[in-house]
Amino acid sequence: MWSPIVYGRTDTSDSWWRAIPSGTTSTELFDVVTAAFAGGADLDTPRFLLARRGGRWITGVACQASELSRSMATDSQNRELATFVGWAAPDTELPPSSLAHWETSFAQWAAPVYEHWAGADWTLPVRDVRDPHVVAAQPPPWRAEPPPPGPELTRTYGSALFLPPEASHQAWDEGRRTTGPFTLVVGWRKPDLVRADLVTHVCISGTTTASHAKSYAAGTDIAGATTVVEANFAGTSAPGTGFGDVGTPPPRPAQPMSVAVIPPRPLLAPVSMPAPVRSGFWRRFMWASRREVERLEHQVRWLTTELEQVRAAITALDARLSAIEAARPGEGDAR
Repeated sequence: MWSPIVYGRTDTSDSWWRAIPSGTTSTELFDVVTAAFAGGADLDTPRFLLARRGGRWITGVACQASELSRSMATDSQNRELATFVGWAAPDTELPPSSLAHWETSFAQWAAPVYEHWAGADWTLPVRDVRDPHVVAAQPPPWRAEPPPPGPELTRTYGSALFLPPEASHQAWDEGRRTTGPFTLVVGWRKPDLVRADLVTHVCISGTTTASHAKSYAAGTDIAGATTVVEANFAGTSAPGTGFGDVGTPPPRPAQPMSVAVIPPRPLLAPVSMPAPVRSGFWRRFMWASRREVERLEHQVRWLTTELEQVRAAITALDARLSAIEAARPGEGDAR
């Protein structure tokens, strides 16, 4: 059973969360939705999301609202709107549908959900649309089926793996088989707009190689990012390896872990001002404080993602160590 996610503004309000699954919060979903939506940038063509985070499958499409609705495609200022519509479910469920089905059916699947939940808030005043609708789970619009056999996505360990568009369907199927945390976005056209700190794998038009780009701390993109390794992409991977043999980063030397921390933005100190001006000042002061809190929350979410990947690496290394230790008695007998 899957619960819908709808992210998009209304005709009169600049609030964005329309619907979230029961048992989640918009804060928990923010990074993974932002990885695909990215403020609505570069959405002349849709982008598709497949992620496994926090014990959940999350999938969906970021697109222009006009792809899903005629009546809710622009706001009261006649500005074109963009939206994200998706679904989430416990990762004990079968994985989401194939990318081929998403590409051909996204409007059919997402339009009724967008029309319903955006329509519920479309003309309400700002004071009445602060909180998203919490939606119970229901059957998904696609037919649930297991992924085809094959490898999983390669773990990226602190870097975002950029793939050419020809790899999209293969990467998506590998994601459907992946048991660890990841975030895959398919359909990007401009690499300088990708949030490399929010994705683990991304397929970008115009890319001809598979490469790892350094993941930056919260609030930055990959403009000027350092490519640590690059290799030609042949379009397929060796059986059982996924994209692991295509541009795998060299092992890092053991060293203390360092984390890039964004220095807090200094806040204005309160000063005495005439009453009419003071009111406006305090509004600006509170807004600055809220932005600072959002920056700190974003850093916490980024570090949590890094922690998931480190734990996965420790688990894999521990399994290898156990296998080596189990083989030692046999080696001793042979001597």
